Amino acid sequence: MNSDFRNQSETPQFEDAASLTVVAETYYSEGNLAAAVAACRQALELQPDWAAAYVTMGNVQQASGQIDEAMRFYSEAIALNPDFAEAYANLGSMLYKQGRLVEAIVNYEKAIELKPTLAAAYWNLAGALKQQGQSDAAVAYELKALELNPHLAQVDCHINLGDKLARQGKLDEAVAAWQRAIALIPDLPEAYCQIGIILRHQGKFKEAIPNLQKALEIKPDFIAAHQHLCGILRDTSDLAAARQAVHKYSQMCAETDPIMTAIYFVSTYQVSGLNQIAGDRFLELESYLQNNLETASPVEIKSLYANFLFSTPYL
Repeated sequence: MNSDFRNQSETPQFEDAASLTVVAETYYSEGNLAAAVAACRQALELQPDWAAAYVTMGNVQQASGQIDEAMRFYSEAIALNPDFAEAYANLGSMLYKQGRLVEAIVNYEKAIELKPTLAAAYWNLAGALKQQGQSDAAVAYELKALELNPHLAQVDCHINLGDKLARQGKLDEAVAAWQRAIALIPDLPEAYCQIGIILRHQGKFKEAIPNLQKALEIKPDFIAAHQHLCGILRDTSDLAAARQAVHKYSQMCAETDPIMTAIYFVSTYQVSGLNQIAGDRFLELESYLQNNLETASPVEIKSLYANFLFSTPYL
């Protein structure tokens, strides 16, 4: 039985695209991305111009770290239905991830124009305006978002409480606070990442891994989540998974984090006994540093020094 047939057989049979899209959204929320795609494809076979299915396909691509593909699907949804507020909001979020703040703001504003009750669009618009230094304007949009969805404030309270508890060393209480935030809004990569970091610190590696993976599903270029996931897999000797994770880290973050991605790559391949590959990457890093050492942060310099001492006998 081939995989295409299996995916189709697992999808309930409906006669309308709307019902199939609801099924796809359910699969997506459960993390069953392949089944979500299969349901969307069935919806589009029935109704090729069904914009909602394209939005769900975009959500699946976003969860898979395929930001450009997600943007393509959201744009297709808008082309089919120019009044689809959620499509503009989601496209805005992808542009925000790419640092394209002006374009993100335009899309958030369009979403709000089309659907003035869309709280998430106001909230995300506020975040983009903060990044531009427009704090006063951001506050106004935050207040509007909270007027529409008071839970957003509760989320911030729980996250801030978790941060304070963690600084005080009250780690279990901090995890509980972040989990309460997630219960209100499930797509909070920072909360999942912080939980994963605490669990790693506590030696609860099996529990830490899915939290870090969830953070990366939501935010594929989340550097801290990549680093801790790579570190856990490397240090627990799950080396095949560690190499896969470090490749993903490099793929998503090498341009913005060239030094640390290289360090994690080298250390992972050394621990794996693949010293030739590690050595080649080390030489690439050395060449990069000859021209860019002044850009290295204190943390990066410390990591470079520690890894150099460990690596010298093998390289």
